[in-house]
Amino acid sequence: MTQEDIKEQLLLAETKFGLDFLKTLTANQSESLVFSPLSVSLALALVHSGAKEQSRTQIEKALLDGANNEKFTNHYSKLSKNLKSGTNGTEVSIANRVYLRHTTQVNNDYLSRVAENFDAGAESLDFQNSDSAEKINEFIRDSTQGKLDNLVSSDSISDAIALLVNAVYFKGKWDEEFTLDFTSNEEFTTKMDGVKKIPFLKEIMTDRGYSSDDIFQVLTLNYVDSSYKFAVFLPKELNGLNAALNKLDSERFQKLLQQSKRTYMNTEIPKFTIEKELTLKNTLQSLRITEIFTDQADLSGIAEGIKISDGTHKALIEVNEEGTTAAAATVVKAVPMCLRMDDPVDFKANHPFLFALVRDGHLLFLGSELGLNFLKTLPAHNESLVFSPVSIALVLALVHTGALGNSKKQIENSLLNKANCNNCQFVNHFSNVYRNLRQGVNGVEVNMANRLYLKSGSTAQRKFLSAIAQNYGSEARALDFRTSDALQKINGYVKTATKGKVERIITCQDSIRSANGLLINAMSFKGGWEDGFPQIPGKQLFHKNEREGILMGMLADSSIRGYSSDDYFQVLVLKYVDPRFQLSIFLPKQRNGLNDALKKLDNRRFENLLDNVKPTFVNTEIPKFSIDYRFSLKKNLKAIGITEMFSDFADLSGITANAKISEGIHKSIIQVTESGTGTGCSFASPAGGIGSGASPAAAPIGCGATVVGARSIKVLPIVRAGNPVQFKADHPFLKMFLQAETQFGLNFLKTLPAYNESLVFSPISIALVLSLVHTGARGKSKEQIGDVLLAGASDDQYVNHFSFINENIRKGENGVESYIANRVYLKKGFTANPSFLSVALKNYGADAKTLDFRTLTAVREINTFVKEATKGKITEVATKDTVKDALALLINAIYFKGDWQDKFDGFSVGDYDFTTYSGAVKSMKFMREFSSDRHYSSDDIFQVLHLKYADERFRFSVFLPKEKNTLKQALGKLDAKRFQYLIKNFNKTFMNTDLPKFIVEKEISLKRSLEILGITEIFSDSANLSGLAEDIKISDGFHKAILEVNEDGTTAAAVTTVKAVPMSMRMDTPVDFKANHPFLFTLTFLGHPIFLGVFNE
Repeated sequence: MTQEDIKEQLLLAETKFGLDFLKTLTANQSESLVFSPLSVSLALALVHSGAKEQSRTQIEKALLDGANNEKFTNHYSKLSKNLKSGTNGTEVSIANRVYLRHTTQVNNDYLSRVAENFDAGAESLDFQNSDSAEKINEFIRDSTQGKLDNLVSSDSISDAIALLVNAVYFKGKWDEEFTLDFTSNEEFTTKMDGVKKIPFLKEIMTDRGYSSDDIFQVLTLNYVDSSYKFAVFLPKELNGLNAALNKLDSERFQKLLQQSKRTYMNTEIPKFTIEKELTLKNTLQSLRITEIFTDQADLSGIAEGIKISDGTHKALIEVNEEGTTAAAATVVKAVPMCLRMDDPVDFKANHPFLFALVRDGHLLFLGSELGLNFLKTLPAHNESLVFSPVSIALVLALVHTGALGNSKKQIENSLLNKANCNNCQFVNHFSNVYRNLRQGVNGVEVNMANRLYLKSGSTAQRKFLSAIAQNYGSEARALDFRTSDALQKINGYVKTATKGKVERIITCQDSIRSANGLLINAMSFKGGWEDGFPQIPGKQLFHKNEREGILMGMLADSSIRGYSSDDYFQVLVLKYVDPRFQLSIFLPKQRNGLNDALKKLDNRRFENLLDNVKPTFVNTEIPKFSIDYRFSLKKNLKAIGITEMFSDFADLSGITANAKISEGIHKSIIQVTESGTGTGCSFASPAGGIGSGASPAAAPIGCGATVVGARSIKVLPIVRAGNPVQFKADHPFLKMFLQAETQFGLNFLKTLPAYNESLVFSPISIALVLSLVHTGARGKSKEQIGDVLLAGASDDQYVNHFSFINENIRKGENGVESYIANRVYLKKGFTANPSFLSVALKNYGADAKTLDFRTLTAVREINTFVKEATKGKITEVATKDTVKDALALLINAIYFKGDWQDKFDGFSVGDYDFTTYSGAVKSMKFMREFSSDRHYSSDDIFQVLHLKYADERFRFSVFLPKEKNTLKQALGKLDAKRFQYLIKNFNKTFMNTDLPKFIVEKEISLKRSLEILGITEIFSDSANLSGLAEDIKISDGFHKAILEVNEDGTTAAAVTTVKAVPMSMRMDTPVDFKANHPFLFTLTFLGHPIFLGVFNE
């Protein structure tokens, strides 16, 4: 085997490790990530230098399968040294260091080897000293130019014998930079989150490195130091990254990199920053590096009697117009074989206990005594229970918004325990609670929703509706509480908001039949432990009371956990992966002493116990349990001083006159397993169902179970209505805006995939640009435009028609804004026929300007014109690449903003289901109106809703197919005759209206659609545009439109541009590389993957 063959073999093996490592990370998550295979490998190379026997062999096989000790060391030694020398301004640094406990006897040969092979210095530190962590972090910070910090803490290194550290830093400029002016927000599609708009780096019609096979398109970007490359592996299938990664082995990876060739391309890739921190142990063990983590480890080349406890890896990458900055650091910790010699604390929760889910040291209600006070009103000594103080507090905050006088003061005093608490303090407090608790990180899911249901026909104070929407995100919905449909909708809302955990908060129709309204809060929490528990078979005895016990499954381990205690309680604190959330278990020191201990547990003791939690070596035993608890609130709320709102003296006039609260219901569920838990504040005396001890099916550490709380409060009676027409636009429909030429508009629409996606275009904008072309066209070129846009019209009729439209649409009345602008841009040095310029100005108000299309100044001028003409709705239509070959650009811009003549009520907006053409159901914001008069027409295929603007010449019409999922078929039957009939033959009709709020934005290339409609010659070398200039043709056209519909009215804008080029011009079709769905990326050095990652914004 030649040296080249050996190098190739090692490169493939090195690549395989990186890809295998990546696949273990992406197997159970869908988020963006980045890591450095090089940094992990070099840290492991430091371990390998002191490893022997099986411990060394496992590292060699995982990282460089087939390499012996000598080849392994030589490979990574050369790679480490070669990477340190970037050229042409590219900055690259690699730093390795060994930190040793100051009392540890280390093999001097080991220190010599790592110094020689990896330039690794050594330093002795007292890991018990808090300054040591800062010294290590400072080394990492300096080695990565400040990009990475805080990889270690005093607690994380206090038990270490040695820390083996690697840091990698890279900063390189692209060989060909992207233009900042071209960066814009575009859609990126993920499987989990759908479509989001993020910044994209864009280039059109340029040469870039490109390769492809049946699975991937690969874009390769060179840096000024051409030995470094950035490659984007874009799956050809949307949402196909996981499947593509499974087929990506090292041979395919390297082949795609090596086959990259300069290719004529359109390029769009996200501009992004990713930062990711990983623990290494589980991943390395899955790659069969196992022995170094056990008491069988042979790391005697470093020191006797040590093993690796874990490793931490952190990486960051930034990709922008100029280039890439990336950094990574890896820390591997060596500890004694027998780590703990001191006696652990025993925490054995085998008798009734209190538990609380807290955030940042406080209960979820953030320090309120409601939780403890409320708990003492419940039968905590008789049964297991769970409730959510924050859920109860937030629904009372909704009541508080509309309460006055003593009714309001009682709620303030009970929830915040402050006699002098004012309204502003109360609102600010719970508004912040609502907002802050909704955001979990690191995979912890926190959901919270508030809603007001009003009886159909009833009213509530607008100020109240506005305040609960602003402060608590609460929506309002109308329902007929006498129908079973109301029961289903309320329970359905709660089920959705709690991720299916609470299925029925209202169990009986009669309980809501007489209600005027229901105030509801629903919340859910799902979190994995920061340190999960192992699966342990068997059961242990749980003592329910002095006489009874039950066998239960237990969570048990011996490890460092948060712990505190006082005379009455032991407290164990379990952190979630979002460390702001913690589950605290308050275990009475006396086996049957929960009742007595609870009497001693006031807010001060509670906070002191949590404040004094410290990392402690604990033998932990707590039961796995699941509790489902439902109860009425009235009695308990009265017991803590909230009484008046339930009486005839209630003052809830801020909601509606003559109302009181009749009852409240609360339901919570909690599950605690090896992998995680949920929410709540509860006493637990496990009994019945939670005593089974059943373990969750294959619940992996880090997944977690779920806890939720939901509750409604009922207000008193109100009204109802007749039998209105139902217009429910909950499936695809046709929108027509600013009627232009009906037949042209419909025909153009049918050339587009209208049934697959939302789209919008302006027929009048396209028609007016084509009218500018028509002005300069002669012969067949002119006839084709006339026949398609206005069949049968003479030249004069054509000009008069579109000139009239151009002039009159721009004159909005009664506050409606309507604006049209036309312009001709000419290449500097290019001469257009003066008569063309004169007629274009006279008939269409199109002035002319001369520009050097090769400059960014020209691009900015064109985009500024469009931005100003569309009031900022459309900001970019031109790029340097799209205009550089033009002789002339003909542009139309149109803008409209109009308020409805009869606006929708903003308080009737909420989330409802919309069924797409494919049958998928999505939740959308809908504008709803009940029992009102609207303009309406229909036939056997369509229902049509007509909404007038303040300027009645403009109307917005929604063509809703009567059958779901039939838009394509319905459009096939919609000709101009049917369209005009439905437009003109409408009547005021008594209606219930459901219409989505929406924003649609669409870009369209015009050439294909216009050629389908019969406008072909202007795009060919047979074009006759001699009225504009000799020997030119149209290369293509571009159209962009945006339309927004909301409660107030409509805002819309469109731009159309066509480009004239020399007749002889020939244009290759560029490859499109549009990285708008999840992809793999890698930063390589001569084929070595230094950084690997997945972008899944």
